[in-house]
Amino acid sequence: MLARYMSLILGDGKEQRGLMLFLLVLLVSCMVLVLSTGEDWARAISDRVEAGKSIKLVHYMHAGWWWSAAVDGALLAVLLLSRKLWYFESEKSALQVTSGVDRWRWYAWILLILIAAVFVRGPRMDLSLYNDEADVFERYIGGSFKGAARDLKTETLPDYHQVTWSTTFWGNHQGNNHVFYSVLSRSCFALDQWWAGRAIGEIHEWPLRLPALVGGLLSIFMVAVLLKRLSRSEAGIFAAGLLAMHPCICAFLRRRGATV
Repeated sequence: MLARYMSLILGDGKEQRGLMLFLLVLLVSCMVLVLSTGEDWARAISDRVEAGKSIKLVHYMHAGWWWSAAVDGALLAVLLLSRKLWYFESEKSALQVTSGVDRWRWYAWILLILIAAVFVRGPRMDLSLYNDEADVFERYIGGSFKGAARDLKTETLPDYHQVTWSTTFWGNHQGNNHVFYSVLSRSCFALDQWWAGRAIGEIHEWPLRLPALVGGLLSIFMVAVLLKRLSRSEAGIFAAGLLAMHPCICAFLRRRGATV
């Protein structure tokens, strides 16, 4: 009886069983996190707001993990229950499309999804830097103003202390400098400063987040190609669309090194 139920859930083929077992393990992990933490994590932010208390980073983390696990668990359950609709085994490679029309149609769908992903993430590109973003920018990428605030009589600003490239590459005093991402982010920031002729200390956020945007778009494309190889074209399109619109994935636009 157990073998029958496992066959219904995991399928019959060896590769199919391996993939479905992997998804099942992820689903169980999400369920364990959701059930073991309960409302304490789910309402971590709302409870603090109702109590009139300040919200700390740990509360954002708890609420984010709980809701991410809940949403991902539901999506994993849908994938497992609908495996016959998207998993396809064939003697041919999934990349061997039957005709040029099908091939170009698949790439057209992926291109439209990537464009939609850019539009969804675009409004977040110019949001102010905060928490670890602001800290890393001041310490390892751009720098910060040092000294007293603006003198209202003379209209002068305090001195701006720029960070050296050596600090960007080798500085990591608090373990918060994702070096590879910081180098990419600073390169985009410096190029924008030079191209637009911006003054020292003038900050535009979108160049700093450009590596995160490009990395996210590449991940969407690679997942689509991977599922196209493992399954069929429709699975890649479905997965790409899900990643493009998933709110938790979009939120990683402001997570710096975690995106690359």
